[in-house]
Amino acid sequence: MKLRSAAIKLYSCVFGRTTGLISDRTYTRTLYYLSFGCLPNLEQPKKFSEHICAIKLSDDTLAYRKYADKYEVRRFVARELGESYLIPMLGVYKSFDEIPFADFPKQFVLKATHASGYNVIVRDKDQLNLSAVRRKFRKWLKKDYYLVGREKNYKNIRPRILAEPFLDFGSTLREYKIFCFHGQVCMICAHCFDEKGRTVTTFDPDWNRLDVTMGYPAAESMPKPKELTELLNCVRILSAPFPFVRVDMYANDGQVLFSELTFTPGGGIQHVEPKEYDAIMGSWFEQES
Repeated sequence: MKLRSAAIKLYSCVFGRTTGLISDRTYTRTLYYLSFGCLPNLEQPKKFSEHICAIKLSDDTLAYRKYADKYEVRRFVARELGESYLIPMLGVYKSFDEIPFADFPKQFVLKATHASGYNVIVRDKDQLNLSAVRRKFRKWLKKDYYLVGREKNYKNIRPRILAEPFLDFGSTLREYKIFCFHGQVCMICAHCFDEKGRTVTTFDPDWNRLDVTMGYPAAESMPKPKELTELLNCVRILSAPFPFVRVDMYANDGQVLFSELTFTPGGGIQHVEPKEYDAIMGSWFEQES
């Protein structure tokens, strides 16, 4: 596993800087081979991973950038669900030096709007190393995230910094990453963050536990959220326009909040265990809406 991850990282560093070195298709096929040891069927995808690779290469996916942009997607959510489902915004900024930290609360989150995972959680503003975070965001804002995985939903997104208040859900934060096909909920991944780290436990829409893992250990037990009905109603509305999307939401103490829309989870090279589930999830693309 470590050798495979190292090979993928090295390949991405060498060829993930410009489209001039290698085509999107060749880049994707090679990343897939490094991850799975075989080439993907992009013409007639069957596995979930193959479908995701085909999606990220499709020119149709360029239209998804307004939903992948962490700032612009707020308009869609406000229109479809209402602003009460959005995390309140402290501001959006073109550069790090524009951020008025003196006006911010003690705890907040900074997110790059054009990428996935480019986030900084600030739990105590007084302890914030401004120089280190400035260097981080200057590097991130210069990076074309589309080149990292050749995911066209990230192509041509304007890099900015979105600032939000930190969600204080007590000692346990739960995020629900919900896989939707043709507007139908097929699988729920419950992410739990606590002092021990992250667990990811999978369920069907009726909260029956599934023996499926995606890179993290499952929790020994995970109670059904009391907000599940509202959560799934919101997800069905947001996923309705798309053949596939993963809708990420927070739910806690009666409150449901939007996190993000993800069209190419794991860039198409994320492993699912057991391996047979890659094909099972792939079959969900064929289901009727």
